[in-house]
Amino acid sequence: MHVRVLFFVILSLIAFSCFAQQPVTVNQDSTKTSAVQKKESPFVTGYYSLGFFDVDLRYFIKYNNYEGFRFGFGGITNERLFKNFKVGGYVARGIKDEEYKYSLGGNIKLNSKTRTWLSLYYVNDINEIGSFKYLTDARVYSVFEPRLLNVTQFYTYRTWRTGLQHEFSKKLVSEIRFSQTKIDQIENYHFLKDGIAYKNYHITEVTVSCRISPQTNFITTDDGRIEYFDGLPKISVQLTQGIKDVAKSDFTYTKLGLKLDYYIKRTDLSSTNFLLESAIAFGDVPLTHL
Repeated sequence: MHVRVLFFVILSLIAFSCFAQQPVTVNQDSTKTSAVQKKESPFVTGYYSLGFFDVDLRYFIKYNNYEGFRFGFGGITNERLFKNFKVGGYVARGIKDEEYKYSLGGNIKLNSKTRTWLSLYYVNDINEIGSFKYLTDARVYSVFEPRLLNVTQFYTYRTWRTGLQHEFSKKLVSEIRFSQTKIDQIENYHFLKDGIAYKNYHITEVTVSCRISPQTNFITTDDGRIEYFDGLPKISVQLTQGIKDVAKSDFTYTKLGLKLDYYIKRTDLSSTNFLLESAIAFGDVPLTHL
């Protein structure tokens, strides 16, 4: 029944695009100019370049119920320093909890044509309970995130992670990540398994994620590709496997997520966006990772 409903929704979106979506006619030269300017704008990318270092504006200031105001600084090196290698990280501190959070790591380019990058990072920070993030989601920058005002439950974590990013084509991007995480509770929460109450625990995960954009068009510039028009849905699929007894891991579980993001842009500057998302988990999954 659920499969039929999902199939019906997908077909409806495709049919709707055929009748409701009008093709966007633009001058190619003017599009290139505006796209390049858009990418270079710090208010769009969230980066401000200072020589060989791109400052990440997301870390300057945030607010949540646990840390209060959180101030920080971070960023990543660019091609002015090394063409095929990047070093990045951040440091931040909350006013209420008076604790420092930080991250440090690097990325090395293995193949320019397929934009294949190998990364290794260490992170010591907090995260909201029950969050699910797709590795292949596009970077989002917002000066103010009002959603964080409603988040009240967090946990602390220390993670070593390594990942491989690869583009099979302009329309298919993927990432695989291996991580080992030490979880420490902030809330009064215990996970009961086989008569043992786990307050703090270790988790080892392997995550495979991919995003398909069937009708996405790109403009190629000297410093990368810029996505400027979406037609049919973006389809994101992510599979996470928790592995017990590897690097002290305590639990075995499986999580699967599917997301359909459909965006219609019209010549009169109006737009419509549909988002359909579903996730399911099996096994011994603590509340922090549901």
